[in-house]
Amino acid sequence: MSCGHGFITRKFVEKHTLCFDSLDACVALYERVEHSQEYKCCNIRIWGTPSPVFDIRPCTSHSKEPLTPKEKFSALFDKSVQSSWLALLGNRANTDPAHWSEEDRLEADDVRDWLSKQQLPGFIHGLSALQFLNNTVIFGLAKQPTTEATAAFIDKHRGMGSFQGLLLLGYNIDGRGSNWTNAAFLHFYRHLDASLAGEDKNVLQFSPIFAEHLLCKVKRYCTTFTKTDRTSFQALAKERTSNLKWVKGQNVKDSSGTVLPIPVVLDRESMDSIISSFEVRIHLFPSLFQSLKWVIQS
Repeated sequence: MSCGHGFITRKFVEKHTLCFDSLDACVALYERVEHSQEYKCCNIRIWGTPSPVFDIRPCTSHSKEPLTPKEKFSALFDKSVQSSWLALLGNRANTDPAHWSEEDRLEADDVRDWLSKQQLPGFIHGLSALQFLNNTVIFGLAKQPTTEATAAFIDKHRGMGSFQGLLLLGYNIDGRGSNWTNAAFLHFYRHLDASLAGEDKNVLQFSPIFAEHLLCKVKRYCTTFTKTDRTSFQALAKERTSNLKWVKGQNVKDSSGTVLPIPVVLDRESMDSIISSFEVRIHLFPSLFQSLKWVIQS
């Protein structure tokens, strides 16, 4: 993750086991691949805006001379970081997470707090920190973060894509408090949870974090398709669903690409049905469900 690994670097990730016994072994692999240009082994645009912190080539930080690859990776191999990670794991260390019970898994907030304290380059804040947490969940090390915790992250980072995605989808929350963001995200998440087939959820690693990532893409999709009023995101959604009756799971075996995995146009009855399915939990804001009634534009 410290090199922006993802779709663009998938050949490199598939070719090499990125588990190293030493800093020197790590640096040697990246330098060899970068020199040979065999595969693309880093992606500075992993989150859209270029960030040199994900590059393995020397770059200039705010307060130092140009960093070498060894300096970039050294923090990840620092003994204090490794010791604190083992301390966080406790008696779970050197055991297989596949055999852990749900109670054995780390709390998402504990993982987030641990990462924040390490101040590792590239993981100090923002999406990389969130994706680090997501990976610990996928590997069975940590519990899923709650929808409320994910909504709090979205509300705290209103300039990022996920909050803007909620606005573009019609949630009337701009200029309002965190309670409204919580209500909007809870509605969006529950819509996906109720609509996606089990097979789709497995492929997508469906979770509150996945829902946050999906929201981040809404603005890009809107920009890509909206060339005229006829090709706006909203117009395309209505066109694709005007003559089709959506049925849950029907898309799983479809090869035409015309059957959607979720209904993309909701009427008021559908919205109210989702809202009424929520379970009230004592740690939610008291006015959450009142907000849900008003947060969606008619």
